[in-house]
This record gives sequence, C-alpha cells and structure tokens, in this order.
Amino acid sequence: MTFALPPLALACLSAAVFTPTLAAENPGAHVHGQASMQVVVDGGRIDVIFETPAANLVGFEYKATTGAERKAVEEARQWLERTPLINTADSVCRVEQASVSNSHDDHQGHEDHGEHEEEHHDDHGDHTGGHNEHHQQTDASHSEFEVSQLLVCDATSNQNLVTPVLTKYPAITALSVDWVNKDGQGNTRLEAGESRIRLGR
Repeated sequence: MTFALPPLALACLSAAVFTPTLAAENPGAHVHGQASMQVVVDGGRIDVIFETPAANLVGFEYKATTGAERKAVEEARQWLERTPLINTADSVCRVEQASVSNSHDDHQGHEDHGEHEEEHHDDHGDHTGGHNEHHQQTDASHSEFEVSQLLVCDATSNQNLVTPVLTKYPAITALSVDWVNKDGQGNTRLEAGESRIRLGR
C-alpha cells in the first residue's frame, strides 16, 4: 500500500531535513550501521519516514536468492509494515497506513548505474553468465529499505516518544532523527540499543 504525506507534513519534513545544521548530522549516505528517520507529530497523528541500508535489517545487500534470504527480507518487510516505528511509552499508536520499499524490488536495470555501467559493459557483455556476479556487487551499494508510516495515537506527548528500531535491529548503531512538532523542529541521535526520543531543546 502506498500513500502520500499531506502537504503540511511534507513541508515540515523538508524544513527539518534540509536545514543545514540538521543535514550535517543526518547520515543520508549509504553507511552500514547508520539509519535516518523523519518524524512529524501533529496532535494524535504521526508521519514517519525511515531509511536504512538493507544490511542493517537482513545482514546482506545483494538480491535475495535463497529461501532463507527471501524469508529474512519478507520478515523485515512485515515487521516494518505492522510495527509503529514511533510510539509512546504506553504503546498507544497504531499503523494506519504503511509503505515499505526495498530498492532491489524497484531496481530498473543496470543502465541506471551510468558511468559505472559503461566502464564494465564491454568486459561483461549482456546480463548473463559472469556478469551476474558483477551485477550483484553493483546492486549491493544501492540496496536500502525505505519506509513511510502514518500512525494514529490515542494520546501523545510532544516531548517524549520511543522507537523500537534499534532494539529490534542491533546492527543499527546510530539513528539520526529529524523531528517536527507544534513547538518547532530539531534533530536527535540515538545510539545502539537506545529507544527514547526527546522532542525538545
């Protein structure tokens, strides 16, 4: 299921993500162990965008080929679809809508790799035989999970929220959270095993 964030939430997220001070702290780049999250709190509604390298969730970055690998990807997808990535200490939030994208699922073909593809095309020819290994290695650097959630909560505190992400996936050692609420915006960084997000100065 896909959905679009409302204009206000998009505007708030853009303001948070692209403020220079915050952008400098946002992992952004594809770095193992790091992930990023954007959160907009609007009364009982919370909009969340979460991005992470696939290795942080499933332990690998190539396209799943074995039964065990496909199971790992599917289990991660189901957890991300069903579990509120932001919640209150009393767990009163529920997922109203969710969209989970794995970049391997949406891969448009090797031509997207531009100059890198041109550099190796002559050596490997078409997408068969020995080229498969090269194709897996190239895809690996682009393998990410992107998650959007609309959460509805019975009651929220604008100052204290929690996330289960670092507890569920210990391979994530740093989570950068850009947040927006009625009082303003900011950024916080969670380290391995932490769950509490304080939305305040």
